[in-house]
Amino acid sequence: MASNPMQKKSRNAFLTGMLVMLIIAAIAMVIMFMLMRNNNKKEAEQQAEQTYVYRLKTAVKSGEEIDSSKVTSVLVNTEAVPSGAVASKTKITNKKGEEEWTDKLFDYDGFRAKIDLDAGTILSENMLYEEELQSSERIQEYNMLQLPIQLDLGEYVDIRLLMPNGQDYIVVSHKEVKDITDETIWLQMTEEEILLMSNAIVESYLSPASNLYIAKYVEPGIQDAATITYVPSAEVISLINKDANIVNQAKSTLIQRYNDNQDIRENIQTELNKYSEESLENIEAQMIEAREKAKEAREEFLYGVE
Repeated sequence: MASNPMQKKSRNAFLTGMLVMLIIAAIAMVIMFMLMRNNNKKEAEQQAEQTYVYRLKTAVKSGEEIDSSKVTSVLVNTEAVPSGAVASKTKITNKKGEEEWTDKLFDYDGFRAKIDLDAGTILSENMLYEEELQSSERIQEYNMLQLPIQLDLGEYVDIRLLMPNGQDYIVVSHKEVKDITDETIWLQMTEEEILLMSNAIVESYLSPASNLYIAKYVEPGIQDAATITYVPSAEVISLINKDANIVNQAKSTLIQRYNDNQDIRENIQTELNKYSEESLENIEAQMIEAREKAKEAREEFLYGVE
């Protein structure tokens, strides 16, 4: 029995449609497979391009010390990591041949921030610097300095001696304010600096119109310490030569400064000589006042204000 031409045509059309649908489905499956493979590859690449770094938990001021309590370990995309970022973990291959992360010790305790850093900042080595502690350093307190109205704990300062004739000398430079009250300041000083300060204090008392004052740094982490311009007296140089606490390099530096800057020393001495008649009385009065201020500050610290 011959088939109906219409039925044959209809059957061919159906088969052709099915074939086209199968081809389209096959193409769609290939496309989906490629997309899934690319996504998996992209995710794997992203995972491989991530790294663990240290991020600040709190804001840090320029010159402020950074330790492990102020940082936390976070996993971030490598592209977002600044150059020289401090890694908190490293990737290793274990005995099974698998890659895994291992913790690194935070070895930047004692380092300080070069600039002000906000909380959430990823820590990098170019943001930090390290200060070496000298064996002669001690915490010294002073209550005879003119303090700025705005001076906070942790800021860095120079101590300067302003003479009545306008000469302005840097006595000690780039010191961190370890503690502060209304009139008293605590600084970490080397033996060399302690002697220079003692010399400058006495000479500020010799000249009542002089001013021993503090000047603040703007960005102590990136600003170099100012060059010392104050020249010690012959008496201090004599003491330095007898002081075993001053290392040879510091001793040589001070003596060389004294020998090379006799004109500066003569200018200071000339100005001091103008007040020779009242100098001893003024020194005595100022020393007594300084001791009384220290005593009052100590009592307030121990017992509080009634």
